[in-house]
Amino acid sequence: MFEFIFHRTAAVILFAVIITSLAGCAATGNLTAEQLMSVDTSAPAQKPKLTVGDKWSYHSTSFKDYSIEVAEVTNKSVDMKYQTGGHRIFLPSLNYHYTNEELHSDVYVKMYSWPLTTGKKWEYPTYQDGHKLTTTAIVVGYESITVPAGKFMAVKIVYRCKWFRNGASGDAVKTIWYSPVVKSYVREQIDGFDAGGVKRYSSFTELLSYNVI
Repeated sequence: MFEFIFHRTAAVILFAVIITSLAGCAATGNLTAEQLMSVDTSAPAQKPKLTVGDKWSYHSTSFKDYSIEVAEVTNKSVDMKYQTGGHRIFLPSLNYHYTNEELHSDVYVKMYSWPLTTGKKWEYPTYQDGHKLTTTAIVVGYESITVPAGKFMAVKIVYRCKWFRNGASGDAVKTIWYSPVVKSYVREQIDGFDAGGVKRYSSFTELLSYNVI
């Protein structure tokens, strides 16, 4: 449910670094507008129970629109199928590993720390150009957000990390809005800043439609 990278231009290179470091309309799905907002904001968001057939479609300003569908759920993993035919295997926590070519080993990416309570913080390591870095995450809390798929009450999580590339460096900030009702993020915002704090890159991904069981 989360990240893809490659490079072409300098802006896209920066996006690749950020990604590795670390994505009033009518509702477009099988739930009503009232259900999308029916979240107990006084309670922490619990880990969702994913079901085979759950599906989400997204619009991205950096990639072609894409969809993700739950293909298999076991007590050890969740297999997510992408419309391109590719798969990504997630842990039951919806966190995952990726292979770091520098280390020739897997790196654990902790996108979520369940339950999601306001003020909760955690960290996970990332690696770039020989640098071992730390990504920090904090749950900001619930807020209302509107995307093409509808208006949602979602949990806002902010991730921060340094980035390094070819001698340059700066800060990367990724923000996601996770909806407990549709069991996924409804918006992902990524911003890249140079060493002087000037924003050099910005992109977002938003939920277009969904079908959850």
